[in-house]
Amino acid sequence: MIGEELKMDETELEIFTDLKRNFRTYMVYEFIVRTGKCAISEIEKIVDFKLKNIYRIVNKLDKRRLIRKDFAIEKRKNGARYTIVAMPELALEVKKIQNLIIQFFNDITHKTNSFITNNRIRKEN
Repeated sequence: MIGEELKMDETELEIFTDLKRNFRTYMVYEFIVRTGKCAISEIEKIVDFKLKNIYRIVNKLDKRRLIRKDFAIEKRKNGARYTIVAMPELALEVKKIQNLIIQFFNDITHKTNSFITNNRIRKEN
């Protein structure tokens, strides 16, 4: 019984860790969309990621053509190698993620309310 509870706690912790990491990644996406153009140093200020992780996220976005790396010297900020420019597809991706988050929390709220209602019915009987 205690072992089963411990496994459940580890699973809950793993889910929490995944949600936290994914939320920070979402914050990067949302920041790029909101600003339109930014540098890595600006992203670093808003999210608690190591630089290599930010570069990895940016490179993945670039491979998926959700952003464009602008190497023009006159458009660079804070001595950056390039400026990150959001593409319209990234805004659509952010909107999809927002809808998933809202749906997820609605599902949790519904299940929690059902659980509370069932417990009240059991106590009354």
